[in-house]
Amino acid sequence: MMSPFEHPGALRESNRLIEQALATGQNHLDLSQLNLRQLPPQLEKLSQQLTSLNVSGCRNLSSLFGIEGLSQLTSLDVSRCDNLSSLSGIEGLSQLTSLNVGGCSNLSSLSEIEDLSQLTSLNVGGCSNLSSLSEIEGLSQLTSLNVRECGNLSSLSGIEGLSQLTSLNMSWCKNLSSLSGIAGLSRLTSLNVSWCDNLSSLSGIAGLSQLTSLNMSWCRNLSSLSGIAGLSQLTSLNVGGCENLSSLSGIEGLSQLTSLDVSGCYNLSSLSGIEGLSQLTSLAVSWCDNLSSLSGIEGLSQLTLLNVKNLSSIEGLSQLTSLDVSGCDNLSSLSGIKGLSQLTSLNVRWCSNLSSLSGIAGLSQLTWLNVFGCDSLSSLSGIEGLSQLTSLNVGECDNLSSLSGIEGLSQLTSLNVFGCSNLSSLPGIEGLSQLTWLNVFGCENLSSLSGIEGLSQLTSLSVGGCSNLSSLSGIEGLSQLTSLNVRGCSNLSSLSWEVGEHIITQFPRLSILGRLPIEHVPVELTEDFNQRAVEDWYHDLQTSGYESPEALKVMLLGNGRIGKTQLARRLRGDSFDVSVPSTHGIQINQFTHKSGAQIHTWDFGGQDVYLSTHTMFIDKQAIYLLLWHPEAENTDLICCDQLTIRNKPLSYWLAYLNSLVGEQANVMVCQSQCDSPAQELPEPIPHPTPLKRLKRVACSAKAEDGLELFHAQFDRAVKYQLAVNGEIWLPKTWLKVRQLLQNHYDDGEKRMCFEQFEALCQASHVSAPYTLAKYLHQSGCVFFRQGHFNNDLILDQAWALQGVYLLLERDIALPQLRENQGKFSQETLRRLLWDNPENAGDEALFIKMMQQCGVCFEIEVNQYIAPDALPDKASISAQLIQIWQSAVPDIEIRLDYPFLHEATQRVILSRMGSIAKAAACYWRYGCCYFDSKHQVKVMLECFEIAESELTQEHIDSFSRPGHIRIHIAGAKGGELAEHLVDSIKETHALGAKPQVQWLKGAPKQEESMESRSSKEPFSEMGEAVQPPVPKVFFSYAWGAESDERQQRCDEIYQHIEQQAWLDVYRDKESMSIGDSIDKFERQIGRGDFIVLLISEKSLHSAHCMKEMGHIYQRCQRQKEEFVGRVIPVVLSDAKIDSLKDRLSIASYWKKECTELNAQVEELGAAIAGAESIKELEIMRSFLDSCVNTLKWVSDLVTERHPDLQVDATVELILKRIREA
Repeated sequence: MMSPFEHPGALRESNRLIEQALATGQNHLDLSQLNLRQLPPQLEKLSQQLTSLNVSGCRNLSSLFGIEGLSQLTSLDVSRCDNLSSLSGIEGLSQLTSLNVGGCSNLSSLSEIEDLSQLTSLNVGGCSNLSSLSEIEGLSQLTSLNVRECGNLSSLSGIEGLSQLTSLNMSWCKNLSSLSGIAGLSRLTSLNVSWCDNLSSLSGIAGLSQLTSLNMSWCRNLSSLSGIAGLSQLTSLNVGGCENLSSLSGIEGLSQLTSLDVSGCYNLSSLSGIEGLSQLTSLAVSWCDNLSSLSGIEGLSQLTLLNVKNLSSIEGLSQLTSLDVSGCDNLSSLSGIKGLSQLTSLNVRWCSNLSSLSGIAGLSQLTWLNVFGCDSLSSLSGIEGLSQLTSLNVGECDNLSSLSGIEGLSQLTSLNVFGCSNLSSLPGIEGLSQLTWLNVFGCENLSSLSGIEGLSQLTSLSVGGCSNLSSLSGIEGLSQLTSLNVRGCSNLSSLSWEVGEHIITQFPRLSILGRLPIEHVPVELTEDFNQRAVEDWYHDLQTSGYESPEALKVMLLGNGRIGKTQLARRLRGDSFDVSVPSTHGIQINQFTHKSGAQIHTWDFGGQDVYLSTHTMFIDKQAIYLLLWHPEAENTDLICCDQLTIRNKPLSYWLAYLNSLVGEQANVMVCQSQCDSPAQELPEPIPHPTPLKRLKRVACSAKAEDGLELFHAQFDRAVKYQLAVNGEIWLPKTWLKVRQLLQNHYDDGEKRMCFEQFEALCQASHVSAPYTLAKYLHQSGCVFFRQGHFNNDLILDQAWALQGVYLLLERDIALPQLRENQGKFSQETLRRLLWDNPENAGDEALFIKMMQQCGVCFEIEVNQYIAPDALPDKASISAQLIQIWQSAVPDIEIRLDYPFLHEATQRVILSRMGSIAKAAACYWRYGCCYFDSKHQVKVMLECFEIAESELTQEHIDSFSRPGHIRIHIAGAKGGELAEHLVDSIKETHALGAKPQVQWLKGAPKQEESMESRSSKEPFSEMGEAVQPPVPKVFFSYAWGAESDERQQRCDEIYQHIEQQAWLDVYRDKESMSIGDSIDKFERQIGRGDFIVLLISEKSLHSAHCMKEMGHIYQRCQRQKEEFVGRVIPVVLSDAKIDSLKDRLSIASYWKKECTELNAQVEELGAAIAGAESIKELEIMRSFLDSCVNTLKWVSDLVTERHPDLQVDATVELILKRIREA
């Protein structure tokens, strides 16, 4: 095997830094972010002097070989080394006191560090494969431990003995459900448990008396601050996003507190307790929807930072240094802030009516400004005088057409321009000489980045969603650049080879993400930029030389039985043969064009399922032959051997290509089977066509001269496409291996194990077999997915994909799969499809291929669902009701597509289903489930317009519109909703991405493009579980069977009891002879909802009043909890509306209580018995509460009915439950 690539620029820079350290005697060496694949051999020169080494962000570093010689090291930073899977070599570094391996996502064990007894600081944050801390239990000197974002960590076992620990960060450990183990860490001063979704208790922190900082933000299951009252040294407390927190009880004694964040605590209705926090300087209370008053802050004279949702009463806070005004929809001006001369930080978000920044001009101390989601803002007038500003974020300001004023911001180091669709350029940017970070995202009309060439200090450049941007001219001069991210800039032209080679090899720390086309580099490596692959390509290019074979893909599309297979035969020189069967799936062949170019023909079946396999089919560098015939211009079902395929009109296929490839698609529309000139007809193509390269021709594969006109057009199309594609360089060693694989395929081999492929690469002097395998996959030569199919390369793709196609279309399979609601197992497929002994043992491979194509997903071990075989929504309505439970959605989102492909729908459903699993409900194409992670109900549904429902406008505009709807019910669905939208946009991006409308609810995240895109699509979903079924209890005074009111009570109960999504109880049905009525009455208090049928009779029923008393006690005497669970139906004879009425009822029960008490005293406790005493106590209890509860009930009810109305009552009950 040849020696691997070493980045010339990185190697040169590392050697320079080593020589510099050697010459100066320095003991710290910083090699961070260098594109190194191994530690430089020159490091050994520093073995006696080096005590600190930083190789963080060396993403290609896969081994620490050589580190063992640096025996004097006390500090080592290898964080964000993505390819590092082992710490082998550090076990001998006995002097090490500080170790940072954060973000090494492939690291699964810490076994190498267990004997590093001098360690005082350890960071393993972001090591997502780490599941245990058992290896660190002996590190008794540790004072600082960071296990942030260790998603597989479910226990803190191992930290109990770390008695010296002062700082512990466990944020984003979403599987952590307990703080067991921290109670003994008495020296802790800082604790971070934010975003630990499963954490429901702070048990263990009460004894941490030295704590000064506690962050438990976004612990959504936390409902109480129990345990913090004794933390008298606390200066900083963050409980933001704790949605279940309704009270700040416990903070009143934290007299040292200087910073408090309760933002996003939706259930918090009062700031009671903060008035005594006299040292408070920072308070954040935005997004507290139930907070109606800031009462309590008036006396906080030390306050310098305030995060609020309105601007009232802040003018006097002259010491304020930081201000956040979020979601102030009625705010049109910032005039109230002009006197806050000490402000250094200003955050203005989601103020939709804000039309001017007037008022900020005098804030001369401002260093940070964020203006986000202010749709009415058309100008940044006022910022020009902010000479101290170092960071400016301007996002989602749709009416902003200019950044005029930024040219004078000479101190600016960070500029983020996000979602400003009217911006066309960034004038003035050239003068921002201190700028180090520039992010321009979602500015669709931006056509130029003119001026960036002068930004000599720039280290990070992100450009995304700027579809009109055509050039990155000037980036070659940005020598300090360490991060370049280019996404969604579809019109970007290729960098010249001179610039591209310079960037690839001479920028020692540069990391490239997204799409960055470079002259001569295969598009398969740059479309989704694979930096390691590009470097491997360059290395093999330099060592073995290259060739520029002219090769071209020709895709044949159109309806089934229309002549595609026969045309492909004639193109490669074979004769017309009527006995050749129609293509099922794909037939891949090649021939040499008269120009010398190798033509690879891809003859597709009449369906588009293959477009969900991989990007080889979405190729802007191909020629598309689109065949049509007048008799196939319909939507009829046609039979192709054992398959039944539906025709689609020519307008569909044109819209299809327009959405996938774009207006520059090289398309030939061919009237097929046109055996004589008399059969030629005009093509039914809407005008004007957006496809600028579209050509029309009639052809016949049958007639001897049927391709004369076709060949003339085809030859010109080949010449044009080869010129557009440019000269592509391929290493000679790659071409040699590709030919060897072709030889194996020609010999009838269907697949090749990776070990055999590696041997071919070694014999051919290919340096990086995995890179070559991935390139061959992307270019369509083989099918290869690392980690799938035992890492085999599929040489015969038509063979493998045939199984997929047959599952979807074969007459014998689909009806049976539909009968079983799309579910199947490996055995099912063996019985239905692959009973041929020749295919024995291939079922597992076919199923994996199906999963890769998105045409099935696994819900349990060996249990799968094929989306195309799912029933319609109406057929599964009962199952849907069980999950959705008639809920009212809190969030509604609509994603509109100009062309919603079936493949898109299929793949999205498969990706979601593979996570949601068996407890979800599925139909074609949609799903509904209760998310175990976020505790919300989710419904996703795809809608596309049927061909018969298309308007002429749709056809003329070359669109086949459709949309996806997302409904989420539950208070905690915001984060999941945003993640689902991001995931859908990123997954299987066939054609234009959708336009997103938030019909109900609103996005709240403002993460950068990098952080949002770094999350794996759908990874934040939780597995589906059965939703909690609401328990509904009925409380009412029984009457005789013949009593009309009793009969209506029975009817109401029966209607509610018939709701499959409710669990309904009343004593009459729930109790048998001998059961305890007292036990049932206590159960009522535990119900999710209690229907109180209140009549004059029930108000004087001891049983009914006891039940109301149990509810009151169960709700901890809290009004909000009580009225949230009780559904009162008050009849006109129940007098409870006036205070006099309610006191009369209390008087009645007081009299009853007094009489009973007298009788008990007369008889004595022994004779009266314990049960009588207990009964008396219960009566006293509900007597204490009855006036309050009846007042709350009276406030809830607006109508009184003389008679019990069945339909109205049922509607009221169901409405209340749904809205809860």
